[in-house]
Amino acid sequence: MREKIIIGTRGSALAMVQTRWVADTLRAAHSDLDLEIEIIKSTGDAINEKPLASIGGEGLFTKELETAMLEGRVDMAVHSMKDLPVDLPEGLALACVPPREAPNDALIVTERQAAVQKLPRGTVVGTGSVRRKAQLLAVRPDLQIMDIRGNVDTRLRKLKEGPYQAIVLARAGLNRLGLGVLLTHADIPLDIMLPAPGQGALALETRTDDTELRECLAVLNDADAVITSGVERRLLANLGGGCHVPLGTHAQCENGKITLYAVVCSPDGTKTIKESATDARDEWQAIADRLTEKLKTAGADEILKEFEQ
Repeated sequence: MREKIIIGTRGSALAMVQTRWVADTLRAAHSDLDLEIEIIKSTGDAINEKPLASIGGEGLFTKELETAMLEGRVDMAVHSMKDLPVDLPEGLALACVPPREAPNDALIVTERQAAVQKLPRGTVVGTGSVRRKAQLLAVRPDLQIMDIRGNVDTRLRKLKEGPYQAIVLARAGLNRLGLGVLLTHADIPLDIMLPAPGQGALALETRTDDTELRECLAVLNDADAVITSGVERRLLANLGGGCHVPLGTHAQCENGKITLYAVVCSPDGTKTIKESATDARDEWQAIADRLTEKLKTAGADEILKEFEQ
């Protein structure tokens, strides 16, 4: 093994917790490893007041890390899977998917009633996600959805200062930061809000030709996480969507089978298409393809075109 492995990461509290977990787990498995963490600021972090959809383009939280890998400044990068575009730059590959955290979203509120259905009429809810906004409006069109940006700590501060009365965050981030027991919150049921493709999973990216490092990372790979995040990302790729389209999807593996759920919503929540497909676990790619056709037949393409406009 080489003298040192440099791991690239964003500098947010959540990104650092995730990256330190990867580093500590690798050290436990390979006692001779010398690991160094390099913080690299992404475009998405640098432009933190504008809505993500208005910035445009893919890889807002990954591009600078990938450039650093290709230039040899870092050897690998730790991403939140939901931030990783489905098409990776030439020379880079998804090398490992560790065990997945909870994929669902959570509602954080300033009052005791945290359930979506129990929010008072006109509650101001902050989210930077078109997917979350669309699904909230589909069940509660009376809510006022306001854009909010920043890392978890920043969003919690903005919730405290106002004008937001509630915000939506990924449950995985709360768990990893140890905040779940400290906040007034409720998990949003999957029948109300399906997560982003790959939400709750980590993505360890390396250079394609770095066989030695890829073999080293194999100890972290989780078969179920590879399949569930993979089938969700395949569905996203089939629909031609990027990270910011109103697509929610969730895969479950159980008893040798896999079920894939999906929802496509218009940005205002007035049009909603929900479909699912189940098959043998080994047929996960075919499941994504079959569900793609079901969604398109039901009119998903028209909704996605509306979003692009």
